[in-house]
Amino acid sequence: NGECDWTFQMISCLNMFQCAVNQGAVLDTNDGMLRGSKLSFRCPQVHSYSEFKERFKEYMQFFIDQAAFTMYDCYTMDEFVTPSPLFSAVLGKCMERGRDKSWGGTGMNIAGIILTGVPDTINIIAAFKKFVFDNGKYDIEEVKTAMVNNFKVPQEADFQRQVLWSQIKNDFDYNCAKFGDASKEIAEIGNFVINSLVEIVDK
Repeated sequence: NGECDWTFQMISCLNMFQCAVNQGAVLDTNDGMLRGSKLSFRCPQVHSYSEFKERFKEYMQFFIDQAAFTMYDCYTMDEFVTPSPLFSAVLGKCMERGRDKSWGGTGMNIAGIILTGVPDTINIIAAFKKFVFDNGKYDIEEVKTAMVNNFKVPQEADFQRQVLWSQIKNDFDYNCAKFGDASKEIAEIGNFVINSLVEIVDK
């Protein structure tokens, strides 16, 4: 404490999930979010939970790589755009070395990855695993379309489809295990997500 310069990058775990089930694109109707824009050229459709896990780890690797390169870029340009003489004066080693923190004056430079939305991601993975991959109650394309439209059918006359989407939402919300449950399945999914993060960051 007091001798380190630090930075971090926050990355969305839910984006990794969306890209894994949606062939490299996020599930978003906002044109400002580049709706349907592929984040990867390698984006096969998933047909099983094991395939999903492979894709999920690939996209986690992609996002973590981007975050790591971004942090590196920020540090390499930091000295030219944000020298901090007053802050540097109170950080250990900077005064001793006579160097601003942006010029490597601190004792250590620490950078980290912060994964956001982990509980929500575990919940949606559990729901997909149960209702899409394991028992096949819902078709993956139908679920994705429902999610993109926030479970509200654009055409009011399409009553049957609205019933289906409402059923999907109800099952996902209330009829499967959730983060925080004393559930072996939730523990396994949570371990998969966090262990993947540790493995990829370490790599």
